Amino acid sequence: MSSGIKQANKEQVFLATTALEEFWDTSRPVIFLGDWCLRYSRRHVWEPLKRDVLPSIWKDRERFIVAYVYLNDLYERLLRQMADWLDEVHGERHDVRYWRIIVGPWLFHYLDTLYDHYMSLKEVRSKYPPFDTILLSEDSFITPRSTIEFLQLLFDDPYNLQIYSRILLADVNTFKKKASDLLNTKSQSIRKRDLSGIIKNKLKKMGMRLVKKEGSICWATPYFSKRTMVKIILASKGIIRPIFSTDDVMSVTAPNRKIRDGFKIIPHKGDEFETLMANLLPDDIPFIFLESYKTVKAGALSYFPAKPRAIIAATSWYFDEKFKIWAAMAAESGCPLHGVQHGGNYGIDQYMRALDHEVAITDKFYSWGWNLNELSDRIIPMTMGNLAWKKNYRSNIRNTDILYAGTSHPKYSYRLQCPGSNHMEKYCADQSRFLKNLNLRYREKISYRPLIYDYGFDIVERIQNSWPDLTIENWDIPFQTRLLSCRLFVSDHLGNVHAEALSMDVPTVLFWDPESTIYREEAKNKLDYLRAVGILHDTPEAAAGKVNEVYDHVDEWWQVRERQEARSQFCEHYARSSSHAIDEWTNEFRKI
Repeated sequence: MSSGIKQANKEQVFLATTALEEFWDTSRPVIFLGDWCLRYSRRHVWEPLKRDVLPSIWKDRERFIVAYVYLNDLYERLLRQMADWLDEVHGERHDVRYWRIIVGPWLFHYLDTLYDHYMSLKEVRSKYPPFDTILLSEDSFITPRSTIEFLQLLFDDPYNLQIYSRILLADVNTFKKKASDLLNTKSQSIRKRDLSGIIKNKLKKMGMRLVKKEGSICWATPYFSKRTMVKIILASKGIIRPIFSTDDVMSVTAPNRKIRDGFKIIPHKGDEFETLMANLLPDDIPFIFLESYKTVKAGALSYFPAKPRAIIAATSWYFDEKFKIWAAMAAESGCPLHGVQHGGNYGIDQYMRALDHEVAITDKFYSWGWNLNELSDRIIPMTMGNLAWKKNYRSNIRNTDILYAGTSHPKYSYRLQCPGSNHMEKYCADQSRFLKNLNLRYREKISYRPLIYDYGFDIVERIQNSWPDLTIENWDIPFQTRLLSCRLFVSDHLGNVHAEALSMDVPTVLFWDPESTIYREEAKNKLDYLRAVGILHDTPEAAAGKVNEVYDHVDEWWQVRERQEARSQFCEHYARSSSHAIDEWTNEFRKI
């Protein structure tokens, strides 16, 4: 997406780091730092400009792998230093695992984000010197209160503008600055709870009083269907009890400068990025880990059972601060922690921060069928808990539509992953290529289900502008129910939906850019088999061609022995299901 700015042109270019147009200067050629700057709904503003867009710096796989390894090393060193520092600040003594559980999710997201933004700006410096820009002024900066607030802020424009501004201010302080209340307004909206949220919190607290019992196996955010969870809890005869997490809003507090400035003496290697990180982190670390820690810890001690037999969770390890502190305390007392897979790319993606973290903090990790040689003693292959009550697909002549499930990703890089945040423009173009190459008769049968969260990419608007007659559906009907009523399922990304469709034996055509993921060696053969039998495709044109080819006789095509064998082999490792799933999970938990 470029109007062709020539590097030989000595005219100073303007660098736009945000989609916030009040921070643009369009009187000069503009370099947009990423496609997140260019809202599709605002294309009438930026299309006429003389412009370039910086390509993703992580398309180079070797560069990506080097960065991933570097950040892993930095994370481990910094985590140990922070553990010592936090022990001293709070007058406590804990092992590194304690602080890994509590601080780890924020820290690795923070390092990945800061490094991505730092490297993007470094790329601009090398390609387009000199440049000018407009920064967010320091008096508009904020500090997140918790991990979840940090992530929610990171998904939007103002906080990323703050990060880019802080990086540039650390080097040059001559750029124009502009004040804005957008960050404070966004932060307040995140913290605000409506009446329904307050009622839900009260009901959860009432529920906790009923189920709270010492010596029980505590089950939080299980990633199981409610029906499955109830069945397993009843079968355990009271040993397994659910944990109801609350989203209590922390009171507003002021930064303790003495504590925060003390972190600036943390030793580091002295390279440019680590020096930058050491200067920025003291103001960026959320209040929960410093000023609010004691209050939240006291709340955790009074809310959760004091002596759990074991703790099982899927996603609570990330954003539930009270839960994390309680789980960290329990682990130090000898309570085993068990993690549960909650995404379709686990075991397939070679470089995955979530898996690294969840395996590091838990004693056992339940996968959807896969294992890794280096972690075989800790990973337990099981079935997909959310499919324990699934119904297998049955062909029905009345099923005529093609269900097409799409996705979206946050605009800004919040976790180092391949291919990076600049992938969405290509993704949207690939969707259009797929629809364009469908036979008109089959395109009319498409029912498109977008991801609930669009992250500002205006995906539905793009599709409706190009294909106004395409049916767009919402998520009112549960996905598994919806799968049972389609003739053919199509998906364009590696995620949960493809795993559920293949496990339910729904006729499926998949396509995604093979460069979008670096696969584990163990997964390549299974994916190649899906390619060989025509289920997985590397281009949207090939996927559209397969839909055109098989739609009229899809059941016969799907039931071919080789195709079913490829599906079964993939599901056995990455989407395992069983008609005895309830008994299998109940027996597994009884071992605890």
